[in-house]
Amino acid sequence: MDLINSMLAQPGREQFTTVLSRNLEPNTTWFGYDKSSLTHKISKIMKKKFNKPFYSWTCVPKDRQERYFVEFVKSHTWNPFVTGLVQEHFESICQLRMKGMVSDVRTSREQPNWIGDSLWKQMTAYWDTNAAVVKSKKASAARKSERNGLGIHKHNSEQKSYMQIEQELTVELGRPASFGEVFIKAHTKKDGTYVDFKAEKVIEAYKRKKEEKLADLAKDSTEISDEQQPLLSVEEDNELFIQSAMTEEIFLVLEA
Repeated sequence: MDLINSMLAQPGREQFTTVLSRNLEPNTTWFGYDKSSLTHKISKIMKKKFNKPFYSWTCVPKDRQERYFVEFVKSHTWNPFVTGLVQEHFESICQLRMKGMVSDVRTSREQPNWIGDSLWKQMTAYWDTNAAVVKSKKASAARKSERNGLGIHKHNSEQKSYMQIEQELTVELGRPASFGEVFIKAHTKKDGTYVDFKAEKVIEAYKRKKEEKLADLAKDSTEISDEQQPLLSVEEDNELFIQSAMTEEIFLVLEA
């Protein structure tokens, strides 16, 4: 962390690095508002340093994870007070991309240019072991299973990620979009129906909790006129969505 702080403290870094800011000041960007450019950069870092059999992010030693982050710091800068948050986003993207990258080449069995010959032989040999085959089948079955009798999870966003949907909604609404708004957009068909019963249960529970919360706020407030409606912050709205998903025992993560 001392190394990272000293790097961020270098004067004039904003002139030659990408500046990250949650407030999105001019000439800055942030995770989810960058049209996936940060994800692409992080993927390149991992591919460039992929010299061990990293079958998943959890296989990457902690010191190697830290070195990946240092590589990211070399070309990006931010207020040191949000370093922890930046690293959380960074590692979340690493986890998703490592899983996707390795899964793709495991399925295709086409050696990518970021995996050397000897390492490729080692990894393919492992994938062919009984233990790896059984583990893969169990994971696949778990993903495809009808959890709680609600069917396989689907969404209506085609090739769009949740981050892309969030970006579009943020522009459309002129403010940050909440988890619930993104989830509804991703799981609602053009005719207004939901893509599956699971999504419908989460959305209806979320709408119900939100209506109850707004009704309570209106009842408790004596300063709101008849023409005004109480508003929830994005954080409050997000909390209601999380509660709704957990109530239905379907905590669905909004992934990039």
